Amino acid sequence: MNIVATPKSAAITGALSATISVFLAPLIDRQPSLSVWSMLLIVIVVCLPAYFFVFGIRKRDMIGAWLFSPPLLKRMAAWVLGVFSVATVAQFLFLIIPE
Repeated sequence: MNIVATPKSAAITGALSATISVFLAPLIDRQPSLSVWSMLLIVIVVCLPAYFFVFGIRKRDMIGAWLFSPPLLKRMAAWVLGVFSVATVAQFLFLIIPE
């Protein structure tokens, strides 16, 4: 399976990562004894999809100053935009709906 990182896949990954993080944050905060497991869960839920759908997995793209390549910067910006959009909506919902 060939995974191609695009700005659209990066934005969707950011939105999904933020959505899942909104629900995982209270679980992680309440159980400090499970910190290793919670960190592993964050790596699986946030970091692995971000690596595949934002950075991509092609080695030929990671030559030279690959971190500053315009396509990668666009994908990173789309990922951050996806995260911030979900975080903004979640913050707005938490203000409207009292606990």
